[in-house]
Amino acid sequence: MWKCPNCDFEQASGNYCERCGTMLPNPVAAIAKTDVQEQDENPQQDNAPEASETKESSRSRSGEKIKRELNNYWTYFVTLLKNPSLAFLTNEKYFTYGLVNIGLFALFYALAVYLLANSIFRSIGGFFMMETSMPFSYMLSMLFVMLVLVAIAFFSAFVMTKAAKSKIPLQKMVAQFGALFSPFVALNGIAFVGAVIRSAFLTVLPLLFSVSLALLYVPVLFVYEKAAEADKKGQKVYYSLLTVVLIFAIAFLLGDALLSRVIQQLDDMFYYLF
Repeated sequence: MWKCPNCDFEQASGNYCERCGTMLPNPVAAIAKTDVQEQDENPQQDNAPEASETKESSRSRSGEKIKRELNNYWTYFVTLLKNPSLAFLTNEKYFTYGLVNIGLFALFYALAVYLLANSIFRSIGGFFMMETSMPFSYMLSMLFVMLVLVAIAFFSAFVMTKAAKSKIPLQKMVAQFGALFSPFVALNGIAFVGAVIRSAFLTVLPLLFSVSLALLYVPVLFVYEKAAEADKKGQKVYYSLLTVVLIFAIAFLLGDALLSRVIQQLDDMFYYLF
């Protein structure tokens, strides 16, 4: 039955109302229009959960990837801590891990020095009835200085390995050089814990061992290994010794700028205190 929208008269068929002559709506077209609207609305309703699920799935995958990478790095770190000689078996795939090792080495060093110095700084301030802390920029300066020193050590090793005619790619060299830092990352981590608990002995002693060995022993060992690989009967001993000479030469040339930065920080620190 069709119903007239004007007079509400119902009839079985026809395009016009038999009572008032008003044109009747086409029910087929109305149903088709309604179906099209429902089809247009349903995809939007269906797509909304799909978009939400996609976003949640993407976040979940990102979280799982981060967790997997952290687990992989931890396995890598513990393995090298147990046997640092395996560092020479790493390849370009461990380039990022090598950089992370170097970054953690410098970061733990800077934090340990800053926290220890800050505890001393606060003690001196307490003696003068002043509650104060060292500027955080001092820690950033220590981080910068250590990264520069590691860069000098790496550059010296790079120059001498090339002088020894080693064909090791740069990324592989970074991966292996950084892998050798694993024991010293652990030592700096111990120093950081010592600084947190305000133990000067537990902070200073690990730092002395880690910094001196990492900046001198690692480059020498690395050059010796690569020079031996390039030529077993070559001058690997002299190349290794020249690495130390090159490190000191570059450090001497850049030392004025580095020391002046540190001295300026110390001067600002004591000016801030007194």
